[in-house]
Amino acid sequence: MNIGKESERIEFKETMSELEAGLKSISSMLNRNKEAVLYFGVQDNGDVIGIDIVKDTIIKIKEKMKAKIKPMVIPEIETLKSDDGKDYIKVCVSGTNIPYSYDGRYYLRTGASDDQIDVHMLTNIIESKTDDRIREIKALSQDLTFDYVVNTMKKKGIHIDSLDAFYESYHLKTSKNEFNMTAYLLSDQNIIIIRVIQFAGKDRTKMIKKNEFSNQSLLKSFSDVMDYIKIFNTHRIDDMTKERIETPLFDEDSVREAIINAFVHNDWKNETPPTIFMFDDRFEIFSYGELPYGITQDMIFNGYSRPINRGLFTIFMLCQIAEQSGHGIPTIVKKYGKEAFDFRGSAIKVTIKYAFNLMNTDNNAVENGENVPVNVGVNVGVNVGVKMSNSEMQVYNEIKNNVNITAQEISKKLNKTKRTIERIFTSLKEKKIIKRVGSDKTGHWEICQ
Repeated sequence: MNIGKESERIEFKETMSELEAGLKSISSMLNRNKEAVLYFGVQDNGDVIGIDIVKDTIIKIKEKMKAKIKPMVIPEIETLKSDDGKDYIKVCVSGTNIPYSYDGRYYLRTGASDDQIDVHMLTNIIESKTDDRIREIKALSQDLTFDYVVNTMKKKGIHIDSLDAFYESYHLKTSKNEFNMTAYLLSDQNIIIIRVIQFAGKDRTKMIKKNEFSNQSLLKSFSDVMDYIKIFNTHRIDDMTKERIETPLFDEDSVREAIINAFVHNDWKNETPPTIFMFDDRFEIFSYGELPYGITQDMIFNGYSRPINRGLFTIFMLCQIAEQSGHGIPTIVKKYGKEAFDFRGSAIKVTIKYAFNLMNTDNNAVENGENVPVNVGVNVGVNVGVKMSNSEMQVYNEIKNNVNITAQEISKKLNKTKRTIERIFTSLKEKKIIKRVGSDKTGHWEICQ
C-alpha cells in the first residue's frame, strides 16, 4: 500500500527510532504551513511497511513532543492499518504560534527537507506575528505636535476630542507611555527626508535635481511628493485620427498606489525612508523591508493586504489616502505587469515605465509629437541659471504677453489639456518664474524675474 509523497506538510519515518528526527520535521512544517502530518511505519517513497505498536508507543510520542517542541502543541495521534494488515501511526499537529523550536533550534520546511533557520529569517518570523512593528520603538524626540494630522483628519470629518484620546486611539505611544516611531513619523517635527531624485538619461550617471521633503508630517510629505510628481505627467496628443487621443506619460493611479505602499509598508525601524528616482523612461520607487513571513508574491499580486505598520496605515486610511481593499498592487499589475515589481531581499523596487520616452537620441524631449529641448534657459526676462522645458517657455511667453490669460485660453492656443497647463503653472511658480496676484477668478499673473 502506498499513501503518497513527502511534501512541505507530510513526513514519513520507517521506525520509532526516528522519533526525534520526525518531531524536528513537525516543528519545521509548522513554521512553514502551521500544520504538519507525520507517519511512522512508512518508507520515503510512501510505501507502508508497518511498525510494532506497543502499549506505551503513543505515550512516548506525546511526552517527547511536549519536552522538545516549544511552544507546546497538542497532537492528534491515530493508529492505522494498511490494506494488507500492517500497523502504522499518523500524527497530526496544527498551530499558529510560530516560530516553533525543536530542542531549542528553529527549522523551516523546504520541499521535503528541514533547514535550520538563520537569525535574519527568525527575526522576520517573529516580527510577522505583529501588525505594528514600530509601535514599541521609542520616538527620536518626545517633544511632538500633530497639527497637520489633526487638521487633515478634521477636514475628513474626524474630530479629535482630546490629544490623550488621540494618542490612545491611534496607538501613538509605547507600552511605557512614550511617543513611538509612528507618532514621530506623523508629527510636525519629523525630520526624516523623503527624496525625489531626477537623472538625465536612463541611468544614474548624471543627476539633474534632488528634491527633499522633511521637517513635516509624513502625511504632508506624501502630499508634497504627489503634487511634485504630477507636474511631470505630460500628455502626448495624437490628432491625426478622427478622435483626438491623449496618452499620459504615466498612470497616476499606479504611481500613487506605489508611493502609498512605499510610505505605509516601509520598514521604518532603522529610519530609512523610501526614495523615488526619475529617469527619462521610468520611475523607480524604492522602499525597504521584506514581505512578512508567510506572505508570498502571488498573494500580494492577487490583492492580499496585511499592514506591518498598523498605526501608520490607520491614519493614512482615515485621511482617505490609503485603503484596506487590497486593490493597490493589482492596479499596478494590471497596468504594468508583475515585472514592475522587484523583490530584492531587504528592499522592494517598483518600476513605472513611461508611455513614451522623454528623451530621444539627441537628448530632446518628445511631447505632443515634437522635439522639445529640456533644460533650456530663457534669455529674455528670466535670470541665467533658471531652466525651463519648451512647454514651460511656451506658457511663460503667453503669460508675458497677457498677464490675465487663463489656463483654458492657453490650452486652446497650445493644443494642450487644461490639466497640463495647470501643472505647468505649478512648476513655473515653484521655480519662482511667475506668481499669482489675487484670486484665481479676479487676479492676474506677475513675472517674478
